[in-house]
Amino acid sequence: GGAADDSAAAEPAKPSVKVEEQSDPLCEALQKEALELDAAEDYDAAGEKWYYLAEAAHNSGDLRREALAMQNMGTSLVNMGQLEQAFACYDRALHLAEEVEYVPAQIDALLMLKWLFQEVGALS
Repeated sequence: GGAADDSAAAEPAKPSVKVEEQSDPLCEALQKEALELDAAEDYDAAGEKWYYLAEAAHNSGDLRREALAMQNMGTSLVNMGQLEQAFACYDRALHLAEEVEYVPAQIDALLMLKWLFQEVGALS
């Protein structure tokens, strides 16, 4: 077994934010702001932007983008230590991704949930 075998058994990585091309300039600007806030470790403000992006996607019926924004909101909550709220976001993201059969987002959400379970297990 080479290095590839080892990585399969490795711990899931701590969740990180994902970027997706947005549907309009306003959402594009919001995502850019959220990423900058995240980079500056202002997770509360970043989470708020992800929330707005999730709402915008929800209102336009874009479940794929809503799933991504929910994941990112969950990651902001993880960074703030609010793991229960993060779980709710990742769970919602998983259901949205399943609804549109968007496999990459399903995998991301499952990995984030797995990370969260291990983290919570370590804390209990």
